[in-house]
Amino acid sequence: MTDNTLQLEPRLQTIMQQQYPRFSAAEYARRHQALAAAMTKHGCDHLLVVTDHRAGNAVQWATGWPGTVEAYVIFKPAEQMVMHMEWHNHFPLGRKIATDVDVRWGEHQGITKTIAELKHRGPKRVGIIGPLVVSKFRQLEAAFEVVMLDAEYTQLRMRKSAEEIDWLRIGAALSDAGLR
Repeated sequence: MTDNTLQLEPRLQTIMQQQYPRFSAAEYARRHQALAAAMTKHGCDHLLVVTDHRAGNAVQWATGWPGTVEAYVIFKPAEQMVMHMEWHNHFPLGRKIATDVDVRWGEHQGITKTIAELKHRGPKRVGIIGPLVVSKFRQLEAAFEVVMLDAEYTQLRMRKSAEEIDWLRIGAALSDAGLR
């Protein structure tokens, strides 16, 4: 008989026992500080983080939500994030999983609602991370000066924290268990 249990240190087993495994508040704070620094470097007032049909992982990196369909996250340091998401059946789970986010159903008008929220906040220069189809990008660009920050985000993702390395260890243990 083969032992299919995960070979994990106790501290890593604790992560796996969560209902929705997620990073710690300290890890999200580290990531948000890094996003804030990238915004400052490029003179951005706000940041729009996008996932569209599982393309682009920055929404999950910033909030914990895996972004199954469209998800538009407005980020500004020291303010609660707002996320407009599709579809309605994803909305209840998004509210449970996204960390420190005001999750709103986008009503199939996610980018329109996101732009309206940004206008309400009054930024001049908005950074963007993630894939945004041309028609939606043009709507955003018509309202604000837009700065692409995908390259900055890629650099942030390349520098792994100790906690991120722990999650890589969990992934390796899951792969090993699958092979066993």
